[in-house]
Amino acid sequence: MYKYNSYISGIIILSVLSAILLAFAFPPLNLFPISFIALTPLIIIIYKAEKIRYYIISSAIFVLIFFGYLLMWVSAFMLKETEAVVAFLALFTILFLLVLLFYFPAMLLSGFISKRLPKFRFIIVPIVFTFMEYMRNIGFLGFPWGIVGYSQWNFLPFIQIADTIGLLGISFIIYLTNAMISHYILLNAEKIKNKNKKIPENIKNTYLNLASSFLKDNESVKSDELQKLCKTIQENLNEAENRISTHNQNIANNDNQNEIIYTNKFSNKIEIIKNKVTELLEKNIKKQDILIIPYTNKTVKLLNSEINNKNEININTINNLVLEIINKSSNENLKIENTNIENLIKEKLNKLLEDDTYLAKLCKYLIHYHFKRKSELEFTNNEELNKYYKQNERLTLKGEIVNNFDEVDIANFLYENQIEYKYQDNIFNLINSGIVIKYSKEDVQKEETNTIICYAKEKLEGKILTNLYNHLQSHNVQFNPMPAKDLWTNLKKQNQNILDAIGELYQTVIMQLTTSNQNLENFNTSLQIHSCNALNSLTASSFSHG
Repeated sequence: MYKYNSYISGIIILSVLSAILLAFAFPPLNLFPISFIALTPLIIIIYKAEKIRYYIISSAIFVLIFFGYLLMWVSAFMLKETEAVVAFLALFTILFLLVLLFYFPAMLLSGFISKRLPKFRFIIVPIVFTFMEYMRNIGFLGFPWGIVGYSQWNFLPFIQIADTIGLLGISFIIYLTNAMISHYILLNAEKIKNKNKKIPENIKNTYLNLASSFLKDNESVKSDELQKLCKTIQENLNEAENRISTHNQNIANNDNQNEIIYTNKFSNKIEIIKNKVTELLEKNIKKQDILIIPYTNKTVKLLNSEINNKNEININTINNLVLEIINKSSNENLKIENTNIENLIKEKLNKLLEDDTYLAKLCKYLIHYHFKRKSELEFTNNEELNKYYKQNERLTLKGEIVNNFDEVDIANFLYENQIEYKYQDNIFNLINSGIVIKYSKEDVQKEETNTIICYAKEKLEGKILTNLYNHLQSHNVQFNPMPAKDLWTNLKKQNQNILDAIGELYQTVIMQLTTSNQNLENFNTSLQIHSCNALNSLTASSFSHG
């Protein structure tokens, strides 16, 4: 809801800004240079808006403010001749028709075409809007007020060239300038966004947990080490981008017949390949002797269309090419399975979740080991500790905020075993047994017999919950493990994307399997040997009944 409201707010702000700036370019202020940037906010909306209602809101606000300012004289004139209601009703009717018949259709049409031809969007908007101004300027009911070309009425160079290109030609230049500015603003914004894009915490934790399972020791990857690694990767990527651009620029100019074209998101791979094919054909290379191996089936279709290929040039992905060779050499009729791995994992996972035993183990893993919670003793100073707590919410399954992550483990353990408690300042009062559980960073002397103390060092040793279970057993506290389905429902309430995170984890394991050159049996063996055995130790421990 917050994201939706902020999106609407952004559209309103940009529409208002555009209308006010364009109004400044008209009398009485006559700040005509502003018209060359005034429509930039509005055109950004045209480029980015994804729903029809956004175009309705934007066009209505723009017309209301800009034309309301420009046509106030209509109301002022009619107020002298008629009543106020009639005057404002007449103005409202004009504005409504402007939105309905002209500005909303123009924004919707130019936005629709721009999203399908993003490289040419800076020319699409001026063409559509200039045509819109032409349409509202013809006929008996023509309405010429507000045509942006009029904003240059006192700018001599444009007055002179208007004799040649006309009023609408001036409008086209203004729209074109605004559209080009908007186009390059968005291009640079997307580059900056991609450059500074951070890995979401849930995905980062998933991949770090998976990575740690392949380490021979149990040390976790530290955040400062991760930042250094990300910085190094980004530097290498930047260098690779520069090498890619240089390499591809040289391809069309050399005499090599065999070339590898490296591409990225912003490189024009299709154009590079077309130029290379043209060069080879000019050298009398036969079409059937040309082989192009793109990475995806989508690129294959695009190349066939762009080159106007009629099965004369062999354009195939490496998978299809290998399959074709195998089938020809072995007289087989093998096919490539096009199953979406993400959908397949979700389908299998949903079926597995119907098994109560599997669901119980999965819940315990997610509660205690999916996210490695650091103990207070792992920090050298309070500044690091406070920063860690600021970045990671100390939320329990019961929905409480506790003082540290050791207490999160204690609270979750009590909750999943349905031991009722009341928490306050490091103390858990067990309601039905009178037992008090205290958390302490340092060794303290236990005074009351009904008091259980959990120490921070026990967390580091991996014994805090096992020891707590044994203490509760010795005090005859009754355990009533919560059904796995109830735990799963609670977990989904706290994190609606939890199933997607698990799917990503499984997908990464599958990718690791396919690239490790091992059969399934050896892969499972190596995974068990090098894993941190978090889930195994949990399910095998004395407190994991049910």
